[in-house]
Amino acid sequence: MKITKITPQKYRNEYITISFEDGQTLKSHQAIERAHKLEVNQEVSLQLLEELRGEEELREAMEYATLSLSLKDRSVDELTQKLRGRKFSMPTIHIVLDQLKTRNLMSDAAFAKNYVESKLETRSSEKVKEELTQKGVQEEIIEEALKNVEEENKEIPSEEERAFQLLLKRAQQIRAPDSRTLYRRLYDFLSRRGFEQEIIEGAFRRYKKIGGSDEPTE
Repeated sequence: MKITKITPQKYRNEYITISFEDGQTLKSHQAIERAHKLEVNQEVSLQLLEELRGEEELREAMEYATLSLSLKDRSVDELTQKLRGRKFSMPTIHIVLDQLKTRNLMSDAAFAKNYVESKLETRSSEKVKEELTQKGVQEEIIEEALKNVEEENKEIPSEEERAFQLLLKRAQQIRAPDSRTLYRRLYDFLSRRGFEQEIIEGAFRRYKKIGGSDEPTE
């Protein structure tokens, strides 16, 4: 199959469109063109054409993955789903993930540790575990991340203290018509953050001792 035309793309100067005599076209980066020394009137086998398509898909997938990671830290599973959503083939996705791991650009261990460090002060440990599990991180990696963060950051407050501090901050933000509504909203807020009932009730008791609204009774 012969190449009939190589045309620079109008709005992407580093890309070209390769046209073949049978009507097929291939959008490719100029680096791939140069690597294979492609030129007009050159005969291209079907095997080479598939290689060119594969190389271009891999290059695009790596570019997309790198950009995605630069915008937001992601777990391996999250990035996999992002790449699948862009219709990249699974073999290409596996290659991209392996290359990123080899270059230390991503790992679930690093992702989990960063996530724990950024979220633990505003959530219970169980809530952090739940969220990381939903992101496809394995349980042992999550447990290791929690352990490492707690050992490295001795200043991290206890669950009880975190719940209390969150309650104080949230109480200042809520505009409730009465104490019953206030407590219900505060309770729901702390519950959504994963704190257990006993810890929430302890936070309420401390809140009352420093002059918080009386807890409503049934």
